[in-house]
Amino acid sequence: VGFFQNLSPGIHTLFVRDKLGCGVVSFRFSILAYPKFFTPNGDGENDLWTISGFDTSFYTISKISIFDRFGKLIYQIEPNSQGWNGDYQGKKLPSNSYWFRVLLTDINGNTIEKSGNFSLIR
Repeated sequence: VGFFQNLSPGIHTLFVRDKLGCGVVSFRFSILAYPKFFTPNGDGENDLWTISGFDTSFYTISKISIFDRFGKLIYQIEPNSQGWNGDYQGKKLPSNSYWFRVLLTDINGNTIEKSGNFSLIR
């Protein structure tokens, strides 16, 4: 059993060899990452929230939705866009926890849903 730590976001390939060293199987997988917080204050650091690690050669369809704590849809972003700036309808949202849902369809037609939360800090 293998365990890997600190892999960067993106596409990775794992090669597995049997005990006798006769056969090798490869497994391609994707790692997505997102910041636990962001600070959209215009200082050029952590001003946008987005998910990194998308690769269009691996995911054919993807959708990222951001919700407030009550479940109201606040924003939708494309995977390779710059990200969300913390505004809703032109107004700055307050510091709070926000939730996201990512719907992915990979090149094999498998649909995957991931969700989590992050903080907006003003």
